[in-house]
Amino acid sequence: MIWTLIEGTNDLVHSVRRDGHLDFVNRAWLNTLEYSDEEVLDLKIENVIFPGSLKEYQASASRVFAGEGLTNVETTFVSKSGTLIFTEGNLFPRNEGGKVVALQGFYRNITDRKKSEEKLREQRARTEFFVDLMTHDLTNINQEVLSTFEILLYDSSLPASMTALLKEGLREVERSSNLIANVKKISQLYAETPTAKKMDPAEALFSAVKAVESSFPDKTLKLNVNFRLGQYLVLADDYLKDVFQSLLHNAMKFDEKQEVEVEVNADIIQHTPFLRIQIKDYGRGIPDEEKEEIFARIAHRRGGILGLGLGLTLVKQILENYGGQILVKDRVDGNHKKGANFVVLLRYEQPSKADSSTEDRGDQ
Repeated sequence: MIWTLIEGTNDLVHSVRRDGHLDFVNRAWLNTLEYSDEEVLDLKIENVIFPGSLKEYQASASRVFAGEGLTNVETTFVSKSGTLIFTEGNLFPRNEGGKVVALQGFYRNITDRKKSEEKLREQRARTEFFVDLMTHDLTNINQEVLSTFEILLYDSSLPASMTALLKEGLREVERSSNLIANVKKISQLYAETPTAKKMDPAEALFSAVKAVESSFPDKTLKLNVNFRLGQYLVLADDYLKDVFQSLLHNAMKFDEKQEVEVEVNADIIQHTPFLRIQIKDYGRGIPDEEKEEIFARIAHRRGGILGLGLGLTLVKQILENYGGQILVKDRVDGNHKKGANFVVLLRYEQPSKADSSTEDRGDQ
């Protein structure tokens, strides 16, 4: 019964004596490595192990012949025609008369998986290379253009119409720079395994406020916040500042008033693990048909409410990386023209006694 199962399995099974000769292989082993029953009689294990894996295999074999069983051992075989066969399996000692006389190996063929993993690694490496190339070179180009525009703007002899065009060009270059930065961040988010930690969302928010205010020197941000530093803790990472910065930046950008009012309210959603943070603005709002589009990477309608698109794609990716969510509603239900309400859900962490004893630093 046991031999029938071994012969019927798709796993590669062999038994190897101490001198390296094979005293048993199953049908899947023969078919995969392309040998006949007669040819196996003259084979030793080193004849079918890829040279680059032989040393590691011999180390594992020594442990098995010492009486140890091994699991999840990766071994690369070479077929008769020279094809590499990647496997993962378990090795066990076979005892006779109280002595280990052979190594028994049961291997799963993982060649397709290995090839897929290698292809993904190559694709990721190429993508990272092109992203780095693009961000480095385009950033340098943008910097040169910015410097040129800024120098020209110092020329008092320029007519007002030309000055206006230069300022518009300057804004477009800044848009391009923001897009490049967002592409870089998105590529990093996909490449890295996020490490969430306990964070104070108010600290990230107020840090974002300073960055946004510096980006709009001709406007005033009037922020109304209902929570303070140290009041809540959430599971997030350092990109949380980018989330708030992107949402506040959009509020400033799409509100044509000189004083831009934004409400930021936080509350714990009962019977759930989430802290809800609502960021409400008084801008032009977002029509219902665009509410789902704005988080899509392809959202880039020039001049529309969607803005660059990648900014909100970045926000969504950041939040999803540590179990958060984002959705958009109307600030006034049923009337999108009264402004937008971005609802951010973050995994809430109950403050410990040490966290609660943190000095109250106010709500800025």
